[in-house]
Amino acid sequence: MDDAQATRVIEGLLFVFSQPLPLKRLTEILPDLAPPRIRQLIQVLSEGYAASGRAFQIQEVAGGYQLVTDTALAPWIRRALQGP
Repeated sequence: MDDAQATRVIEGLLFVFSQPLPLKRLTEILPDLAPPRIRQLIQVLSEGYAASGRAFQIQEVAGGYQLVTDTALAPWIRRALQGP
């Protein structure tokens, strides 16, 4: 698996999991990639999101990785969750 495909797989996994996805689980799903390489690909993804001004980022949370909304959007998200 090349880096582009591995990055897409990681991104897809982070997108569908509502809970933090531990590195150990990522290495089970992607056995051809060593943990340091997975961390590096996650870092590249995260930097790409930041550079393009995306509304989300990857955070390391509770021993795993998770896609989260950029905190700068909190006022709008709070308003949306409160309803009319």
